[in-house]
Amino acid sequence: MKVVGRPVELRIEASVPGALRLRGRWRPIRQILDRWRETGRWWEGEQEKEFLRVEADGVYVLCRPCSACRPKAPSQSSAVEEWFLWGAED
Repeated sequence: MKVVGRPVELRIEASVPGALRLRGRWRPIRQILDRWRETGRWWEGEQEKEFLRVEADGVYVLCRPCSACRPKAPSQSSAVEEWFLWGAED
């Protein structure tokens, strides 16, 4: 996996990630392959992170701090959230 670590936008549609904006272009998410949380180095003050492994035009691993994981009311409209592109699989 190629580690990237840069901000990306994720379009949320009906409470589900629907598209990933990468290099200026929206790419539809075909499938969420995995979802997990990691505590990190909590003893050093590192925040817990939420991860998504998604299939779009490739397979990408996205993450965000869990402080951004606030429960939201279900919505039928779309919203854009800031995530980080953690890595891209070859």
